[in-house]
Amino acid sequence: MINNDELKIKREALQKELQKASQVTPAERDLWTNLMTDIVNLSNSGDEIEPGFKQTLEQKGAAYEIDHPKVAFAVRQVLDMLAKMGI
Repeated sequence: MINNDELKIKREALQKELQKASQVTPAERDLWTNLMTDIVNLSNSGDEIEPGFKQTLEQKGAAYEIDHPKVAFAVRQVLDMLAKMGI
């Protein structure tokens, strides 16, 4: 079973890739910050996620596929971890 430490490592890797990514607008950075906060809250509480959370994360990851493939890869890893945790 996946634990919070593993998710934390993947989340931190995603944050690092986002910091390296160029051409990210302030609005997109705010959205990513909110998504990261939601991921932390989910991993800490195990609560149900809000409808559309995973879809938003998937869509943002897909949008970065061409210009920032490392970000998209990190997003997929986080999504996989959440799924394995039953979130």
